[in-house]
Amino acid sequence: MKALRPALAVGALTLIATGCLNSNDNGPTGPAENPNLAVSQEINTVLRGDVGDFVWCDLNNNGLQDDGPDSGVNGVDVVIECDRLLDGSLWTMTFTTANDPATGLPGWYNFNAVPAGSCVAYVDPASIPAGKRLSDLPCGGPLEFFIGQGPVGNNNDMIDFCLVEDAPPVPGEIGDYIWCDVNDDGVQD
Repeated sequence: MKALRPALAVGALTLIATGCLNSNDNGPTGPAENPNLAVSQEINTVLRGDVGDFVWCDLNNNGLQDDGPDSGVNGVDVVIECDRLLDGSLWTMTFTTANDPATGLPGWYNFNAVPAGSCVAYVDPASIPAGKRLSDLPCGGPLEFFIGQGPVGNNNDMIDFCLVEDAPPVPGEIGDYIWCDVNDDGVQD
């Protein structure tokens, strides 16, 4: 049996028998009724990968995960959109950050079986906790990546997002001097 295409690619793959396949099973009941087996099988193979994995509060706003293991933020919605057919039709999925099942630390997310294609991941701003906002640094997203064929697989656990503390507005001061402008000339005389 040989494939029409030498390498497995996204899409359909048709296998064609190059010789006669048969059953030589002469078990207790004798030979099979139809020993010739025809092979014409279409295999739909969709490459998939896992994507994750961390949303944290960047306390010093440097874009690095150096704020300690408990700096993760739960309850944030991470959205992935993939143009899996590269034709503009989007596959979309949302995951809400939670405690990592392995470590128990907050801020973890993981999308399983993301279909191959050109993808973008971003944080839904409506899900950001009060008092925080997306960083203006690249780790604030959105982040673009590609799921496809490759020797190391299709998994990407480097899609991380950083939030920063949203500084409250600094109160200003208004004032100086009030006077009665007796001659209505706008001058303090």
